[in-house]
Amino acid sequence: MVVFLFHTPTDSVPTHKLSFTYTNALLHEQISWLWAPASGWQPNARWQRTYDSQGQLVSLVFAEASAAGATWQDVTRWEYVYDTQGNQTSEIKYTRWNNAWLEQARFDEVYDAQQRLAYWASYHWVQGAWQGVTRYRNLYDAEGRIQTLSQDQWVANTWGNHLQTTHTYRPDGQLVEVKTDEWQPSGQQWVNKFMTTYAYSAEGYKESEWDQAWVIPQQAWVSESRTLYTNDSAGRTTGFTTDRWLEEAHQWVPLARGESGYDAQGHVVLSRRYDWSPQADTGRWVGVYAQYSRYDGAGNLHQWEEWLWDAASENWVADTHMAYQYDALERIVCHIFSNWDSDRWVPNVKHYAYYPTPTSSPDRPLSSPWGLYPNPAHEQVRLAWPPSVSQGTLRLYTSLGQLAWQTDVTATQPLLRLPPLPQGTYLAVLETSLGSFTQKLRIQ
Repeated sequence: MVVFLFHTPTDSVPTHKLSFTYTNALLHEQISWLWAPASGWQPNARWQRTYDSQGQLVSLVFAEASAAGATWQDVTRWEYVYDTQGNQTSEIKYTRWNNAWLEQARFDEVYDAQQRLAYWASYHWVQGAWQGVTRYRNLYDAEGRIQTLSQDQWVANTWGNHLQTTHTYRPDGQLVEVKTDEWQPSGQQWVNKFMTTYAYSAEGYKESEWDQAWVIPQQAWVSESRTLYTNDSAGRTTGFTTDRWLEEAHQWVPLARGESGYDAQGHVVLSRRYDWSPQADTGRWVGVYAQYSRYDGAGNLHQWEEWLWDAASENWVADTHMAYQYDALERIVCHIFSNWDSDRWVPNVKHYAYYPTPTSSPDRPLSSPWGLYPNPAHEQVRLAWPPSVSQGTLRLYTSLGQLAWQTDVTATQPLLRLPPLPQGTYLAVLETSLGSFTQKLRIQ
């Protein structure tokens, strides 16, 4: 059983814990507990999982504890179906109402002969029937890279065109253009919408990114923004500057800039971001965040700090500090959150982890070329990279096709902290110089 305890700054009063029960390295039950001073630990919520003979998750039931903590009340259930290759082909979400399970949402996936995701569709249960919401379709080129990513909408009880994104590559495999078209129902044709082009150095390092939007009245592409990158000899991004295009002035104006630093092992240990603040005269750069990290020789993250910009002093001031402690097997045993108070770090929250006899990790990545794990995820997720790829952009889309989150990622910093997103299923799209990779990610 693995238990996380959340403590107050005095490190004497527990407030919350999670307990996990495994069988054959598979997570079967997870219970959330709250601390009550008068009665001790009280159950709050429970997740129960069942698996088939291949170890594939087939059901997940979420329940809440009664006021007295004596009984469990089922709230939500998910059921999963797989094909003979082990690919998940269906997920159905049910909610409990009047002592019965009612269908709420469904997600279907179809894979091609090469086991690549061909399409992913979401549905809602409406008045006794499934109504489509959004569908994504992937077409691949001969090299296995995504060539076209289409997004469809449910119109008049059938799927209809909405957006279509085409990827163009150089002979060496570098992505040079991503162009999005929008379906025009009145003319029954695709029209230009958005385009991003990329340029690379002779060594193959990305040097620039140029965004343009299609303006219908002028029937022409108009610049929106451009980003210029600097790289070190290893091809790692050390800085960027982003400008936006002012059409009325017909000139580029500053928008943002950033810088990154690395340790000897290639981990990102410095990341700073500034935004341009226009002034009456020339304007000035204003800090957004500064993040610092420290890793040990084994590549384990030991310290992470975030500093924020102080407008009064126009300088960085400490804000948040996180420290990690590991056992002999390099598993996290303590995770301490601290906040800066005048002249020192003051612990705010501590997470403790207790492990059973070592077994294979239930949160290990699958043997696929890339992946996000654990899946389902909560608060943070690890990114297992495709071969020969070291940086890119990760985007999460909701079942309605809306962009929920976007972040730049590097292979040297695989652990990603998720923003506070609503629980649900998202389409994860990793865009790299070798093309785009897609996966469904569930967030709890």
